[in-house]
Amino acid sequence: MYLNQFVELLEKCECKGIYIDERTPNLMQLLFADAMANISDTVGQLQKQIDVLNTFCKDYGMKVNTSKTKVLVFKRGGKLKSYESWSYQGEKLEVVNEYKYRGLCFTSSLSWYKSINSLCLSANKALFIVWKFIHKYNLDQAKSLYLFDHMVVPILTYGAEIWGYQLYKTIETVQNKFCKKL
Repeated sequence: MYLNQFVELLEKCECKGIYIDERTPNLMQLLFADAMANISDTVGQLQKQIDVLNTFCKDYGMKVNTSKTKVLVFKRGGKLKSYESWSYQGEKLEVVNEYKYRGLCFTSSLSWYKSINSLCLSANKALFIVWKFIHKYNLDQAKSLYLFDHMVVPILTYGAEIWGYQLYKTIETVQNKFCKKL
């Protein structure tokens, strides 16, 4: 409820996000439950969004936990410029090199290695449990594949819409491990 009103206020204040395509010409936020990630392609526009958030929170008697509020700047390397800083109610916000959002690790260079490695680690743990189950109940190949497809593959492919096929070889190592044991 509150998030919808905040989005309306951002639009009313003419805040700008990033251009994706004709269908999404002004993406300002990623929203999920009570989590929000604001997006902009300029320092000033992100600060404007933060200022609108401050106004919104004052109007609705809400508070922002600034210790959990981070800024991630996507760039090709190098240090931040002196003007690349953001604040909330006068308190400088921490700029980080990586941030975990909805289970995926976003890095300043948009590298997905950390996310993929984390997914593979989780998938290997799930695979271990699947193998214990397969051996305990002496399951045939069809049932074993069913378990793999429903318990391991969703972990391996989580966020694939974002990281795409770039690191498929890393993902395939888990699948190959399963196939060799099968």
